[in-house]
Amino acid sequence: MKILITGAFGFLGSAIAKKISQNKDIEIFALVKSTSSSFRFSKTELNRITILYSDLINLEDFFLKNKFHVIIHTAIDYGRTSTLSKLIESNLVFPLKLIELAKNNDTKLFINTDSYFNKGISNYGYLQNYIITKKHLEEYLKSYNSITIVNIKLEHVYGIFDAENKFVTSVFNDFVNNSKTLKSTIGIQKRDFIYFDDVVLLFEEIIKKQVFFQNKYYCIEAGWGNSIAVKEFLQVMKKITNSNTTIEFGALPLRENEIMDSFADKNTIPTFVDWKPKISLEQGIKKMLIHNQELDEK
Repeated sequence: MKILITGAFGFLGSAIAKKISQNKDIEIFALVKSTSSSFRFSKTELNRITILYSDLINLEDFFLKNKFHVIIHTAIDYGRTSTLSKLIESNLVFPLKLIELAKNNDTKLFINTDSYFNKGISNYGYLQNYIITKKHLEEYLKSYNSITIVNIKLEHVYGIFDAENKFVTSVFNDFVNNSKTLKSTIGIQKRDFIYFDDVVLLFEEIIKKQVFFQNKYYCIEAGWGNSIAVKEFLQVMKKITNSNTTIEFGALPLRENEIMDSFADKNTIPTFVDWKPKISLEQGIKKMLIHNQELDEK
């Protein structure tokens, strides 16, 4: 089986590529930009995948030469530094082009990664253009009926190797480094925190059960199905990391039209998909702490 993963050097894409490539019956092709870093991979892990540079190859020709059974689309542009036209190209035009190539070359399954930001919530004041492009893409995905499309709406995914500017990684670093203070909102907004290893297992399960899916659009929400307040989350992390950092709740304002509560609807998971999260919040934070200690020892 051949699987193409876009954004395979990113946080989630790399984790999926590393896990699935352990199956010797699966050949992984990683579609990345030539400027992307492979720091999340060991040499052994890189040897298990074939790297393709999206800006240096002709995708149409490559699809003709390679019949992919599955495409996993994790590449994303949050638009923090991109122009609007570049954001539309990356988040809308590019995945639609991939689906068209997939349809024309007998790909059976297209898995798209989405976000809880795009759950019918409007006017959220954070990454607005990113959210708009994801909403438009979802509408187009719903129109396909000659290929199985699984759109996975991720709740708040966290774990080792995530970007330093992401919320969980950022506050974790503050705690383990015993920063004097950590400025926070009042922390009443609630999130469904899920460790990235659990999410990877969902992708793996969907691939295993692909024969049970019909040629239509599916939306699966990935999370525990319950949420906790950010304030509680920070207090749990501070305790586990044994940090001396003082949390200043209320020092930061809530974002405009803040999402006050988000959690996965477990009923969106098809009955033939045997998956549920296993790594609790406490276990996930401890895994991050162990990884951090191992890095310090090197």
